[in-house]
Amino acid sequence: MSIKGKIDNAIGQLFLRMEARARRIQQEQRRLIVAQNATFDATAALGPLGTVTNNQSRRDAIKVGRSSYVSGHLMVFPLAGNITIGEHCFIGPESRVWSARSVTIGKYVLVSHNVNIHDCNGHSRDWKERRQEIDDILPSMRAYDIAQEIGARPIVIEDDVWIGYNAVVRPGVTIGARSIIGAHTVVTRDVPCDSVVVGNPAKNLKTHGSSNE
Repeated sequence: MSIKGKIDNAIGQLFLRMEARARRIQQEQRRLIVAQNATFDATAALGPLGTVTNNQSRRDAIKVGRSSYVSGHLMVFPLAGNITIGEHCFIGPESRVWSARSVTIGKYVLVSHNVNIHDCNGHSRDWKERRQEIDDILPSMRAYDIAQEIGARPIVIEDDVWIGYNAVVRPGVTIGARSIIGAHTVVTRDVPCDSVVVGNPAKNLKTHGSSNE
């Protein structure tokens, strides 16, 4: 190998080592974020695009089970909220699971990208209360204890559910086991087990066979 080739090879190896070190540092930083803000099983992972926002002092307000992978945003409100994700679940990129009451996700649940699962309205229906909230938050965007009525109701997503991209799951909904929620669907009411639902608002297309039969 020529001298130039050796130099190029050495530079290439140096960059590879630098990239590997940067990845290790990033992974360690993400582990610290998880340790401070949530309770992840040792086998669960927060992906490079995943974020956790815990506005409470309880790490157990956000729990992620064995072998699950979070590439979206998990967030609990300051006054209340709990997120529990079971084992072997996937939360896709740009998806948001936000809780002011409780969101419970079973096992083997697939949540595609850009899905919104919100157990509350986020803001009051009263314009005067919204104005007060804006005055309290802006411009610093600090988290504070919102005591307004925001329509928080529990969401339950049972085992083996698949939720397609851009879907929305609204407060108070239970999605039965093994159901499929089509892309762009807005779920405003309970979905029976083994259903396929699509549309805005969601309509039940059919019931598919259960592996438990």
